[in-house]
Amino acid sequence: MKVRIEKSLVTTADPDVIWRVAGEYCSISRWHPAFSDCTREMADGAVWRVLTLKKGGGKVRERLMDITDRSYDYTIVEAPLPISNHHGKLSVEAGAKPGESVLRWDISYDIDDAARADETSNALDGILTDGLANIARIAGDSMCW
Repeated sequence: MKVRIEKSLVTTADPDVIWRVAGEYCSISRWHPAFSDCTREMADGAVWRVLTLKKGGGKVRERLMDITDRSYDYTIVEAPLPISNHHGKLSVEAGAKPGESVLRWDISYDIDDAARADETSNALDGILTDGLANIARIAGDSMCW
């Protein structure tokens, strides 16, 4: 079963400020409350990160697929979740009004265990929601959904 989760957050923080908080590929352990550590490495001509989860200490291994001035695409290759064919994108862009930014985090993946589909999707939805909120908080934003 293919699942797509798209999250966005309109903020009053400048896009450059937002990206200084979230743009470095391994900075996630500083801004996301679910991760206690991030190790960045080069292997097979690619940039990888290994994230350590705070609860249970599990590991998530991700490969950087593409990066631009204000976005990066990545794929999860190992995780303590029943997913495969994962693709994620974190980005920020100028908002519709002056001084606004739109922070986005979109993922898609296949569920490998139908019995755990709701549990897995809820966990990943929470990871995206918590991550966006914390980026905005660190950037000093008053936010609205």
